[in-house]
Amino acid sequence: MSLKSDLAQSEPPADAAASFVTQAVVQALGEVERSRDGVVVVSSERGLLQARLAVSCLVQPECGDTVLVALRGPQAYVLAVLERASEAPLAMVLPCSASLSVQGDLRLQARGAISLQGEAVEAVAGRISLVGQAVHWLADTLESTAARMKQVAGLWTVQVKSHHRHVEDMEMVRAGHVDLRAEEVLHLNAGHTVMKSRELVKIDGKQIQVG
Repeated sequence: MSLKSDLAQSEPPADAAASFVTQAVVQALGEVERSRDGVVVVSSERGLLQARLAVSCLVQPECGDTVLVALRGPQAYVLAVLERASEAPLAMVLPCSASLSVQGDLRLQARGAISLQGEAVEAVAGRISLVGQAVHWLADTLESTAARMKQVAGLWTVQVKSHHRHVEDMEMVRAGHVDLRAEEVLHLNAGHTVMKSRELVKIDGKQIQVG
């Protein structure tokens, strides 16, 4: 018998090695007794098990949940939450930074509210559309920068403590009626001032000074 044939007989088949690894892992069902900081205490037929959350288990277990546990030696991992015992909302907790990549379209839909919370939220797109019956902005500082900006509204109301506007080139106003009212002083200053009316020009005051 050749050396090659002896080595072939002495090495276990690949299927046998894979079967050994599979047999070393035992799966069991259990009920969550408590869960905190990634450590879950599960009550099972093997008694109380102290298990860690597997990376694939994205749903945070709650007390009373039915979970699937994998055991291999002294190690135990919660693989999945199979059933929720209460009406508590599902919480997905990731222990580190994560990214979601979709080759097609991505759509988020909820019957209730959708909330985004973080130190910074950034959206980069060729086009962004916001459609809603009401839009509310609340911020300490709000800045808008655009090459062109167009606003269309049935009624536009602005209420501020102080208003500063700087127009570098030209400002044009077209209106059916213009009403300017100042409680104290109305000051107009220009290199040249032209006032023209097709019908009537009226100046009224207790004292009028020209020149």
